Amino acid sequence: MKQKNSTNKKKKPRQRQKPAQKRESGKGLAGVMLGISICMLVMMIFIYLLLHYVGQKTETGKAGKKKMENKNYINQKDSMEQKNSIEQKEEQEQCQEPDKKRELGKKIAKEILGTGVYLLVVLLSIYLIIHYVGQRTEVIGQSMEPTLQDGDNLIVDKISYRFHEPQRFDVIVFPFRYAEGTYYIKRIIGMPGETVRIDWDGNIYIDGELLPDNYGKEVIENPGRAENEILLGEDEYFVMGDNRNNSTDSRADMVGNLRRNEIIGRAWVRIYPFSGFGKLSNQKG
Repeated sequence: MKQKNSTNKKKKPRQRQKPAQKRESGKGLAGVMLGISICMLVMMIFIYLLLHYVGQKTETGKAGKKKMENKNYINQKDSMEQKNSIEQKEEQEQCQEPDKKRELGKKIAKEILGTGVYLLVVLLSIYLIIHYVGQRTEVIGQSMEPTLQDGDNLIVDKISYRFHEPQRFDVIVFPFRYAEGTYYIKRIIGMPGETVRIDWDGNIYIDGELLPDNYGKEVIENPGRAENEILLGEDEYFVMGDNRNNSTDSRADMVGNLRRNEIIGRAWVRIYPFSGFGKLSNQKG
């Protein structure tokens, strides 16, 4: 046991510890050099900042005062310029007030003129529609029953007959010859150039042939002047009310044959009462 211990003591590597110490001393020297370098770098940065930023702001008392004076002068100059600009704006606004009033007057005049033109166009359109396109009319009386009732409101189509001639069974509107402002509404039975005759049995004959009558309310009791054959001229029409026995129409001398230029238009649409609203069933187009 003693020998082993002696051998262990002999084998202690004392000489090997020296290289280890050399490495540690080398590391310490390198660390010191690195620290010095970092300190120098920090000092250089600090001096740079001191010279370029702090030094400029605190050059000398006089330089600082001059800069402050310059700044104050610039501020005063800016304030004076602002005051001058405000005064100039006020003067410009005062000068522009008459111009603004004139512009406002022009705008108002333009609006009034535009409104006047608009109303004129509307009135002109209404006039053209009433006189050339269509107009509202009210049925008074029972002469067109059962097709039309007393109080029905209709739109009369005035433009269609400018493009084509009236057709048989059209319901038309025309002025009564012997009362100004009075209009009749009847149905066309006879066309220009035809002959019309009605017998006492209520049959209607056109050019000698029986005309199927699907619109009469009842059988004709009085043929009137159509008892004898009537020859219509090239621009004449024979008209009757659907309520055959309660209608003053071409069978009476006071109405007689209707000339083409007397026809105002055809009854097209019933607009009142609303329950009967729509185009008249017998009218085409």
